[in-house]
Amino acid sequence: MTAFFKLFDDDLIQDFLWMDCCCKIADKYLLAMTFVYFKRANFNINEHTRLNFFVALYLANTVEEDDEESKYEIFPWALGKTWRKLFPDFLKLRDQLWSRIDYRAIVSRRCCEEVMAIAPTHYIWQRERSMHHSGAVRNYSRDEVQMPRGPSATPIDCSLCGKKGRFVGLGLSSSSSSSTGTLEMMELYPSQELKDTFPVEKMLIDPPTSSYFQDCISLSTRGRKGGCMNQDKSMDWFTGNEE
Repeated sequence: MTAFFKLFDDDLIQDFLWMDCCCKIADKYLLAMTFVYFKRANFNINEHTRLNFFVALYLANTVEEDDEESKYEIFPWALGKTWRKLFPDFLKLRDQLWSRIDYRAIVSRRCCEEVMAIAPTHYIWQRERSMHHSGAVRNYSRDEVQMPRGPSATPIDCSLCGKKGRFVGLGLSSSSSSSTGTLEMMELYPSQELKDTFPVEKMLIDPPTSSYFQDCISLSTRGRKGGCMNQDKSMDWFTGNEE
C-alpha cells in the first residue's frame, strides 16, 4: 500500500483531489476500489503511476456511479489539453484493465472498508461524500457549467451542499499547481499505429522517466485479449465539441 500512497505525492493528483471538493469522482470508496484494482491487476512498483491511477479510478466510476458526466472530468487531467482526440484510447486502456483483473470490477463495501482499515489515518480515507451527492441526483447546473473543466479551472460552487470551491485540505496545496502556466505540462500525441499501444506522452516541464513511459504500455502488453465493455455511446457528444 505504500507504493499506492506515494501516488498522492504527485502534484497533479493532489490538484485533482482538490478540484473534486465534493468527492463526487474520488471519494474514499472509489479510491479504495482503485487500490483493489491495482492489487487484482498485480501491478508492480513501476506500474503504480499517474496514468494507471486515472484509468483505474475511471473504471471504478463506471462500475459504481450513475452520474455519467462527472467522471468525464478525469479526461483532461489524465490526457492533457488534447483529451478530446485521445479519450477513445483511454477507454481502451480501461477495457484492458478490466480484462487484466479478469472482469472482477465489483468491489464490496466490506472490502473497501477492510482496505481503509489498513492505514485508517491516511487523508484519502477522510474523503467523505455528502449525502446531498448520494443516490440519483439531478444535475441542476448542467446548463450553467460545461463539463469537463480541466486543470485550469477552480472547483465550482455547489448548489446542493453549499460548498464554494473549498479546499480539501489535508496536506494539499492551497493553490493549484495545474494553473494556466502548468497546463502546458503535458501533451499527448497519438502514435501512428494505435493497435495495442497508448499515445506517447511528452513532458514539457518535468523530464519523462522510463517508468512513466512503461506505464503507457503496461496495460496493453499485459492485458488479456477477450471481451470488452460495450462502447460508451454517451461519449458521442464530445465529437462535435472539438477545440
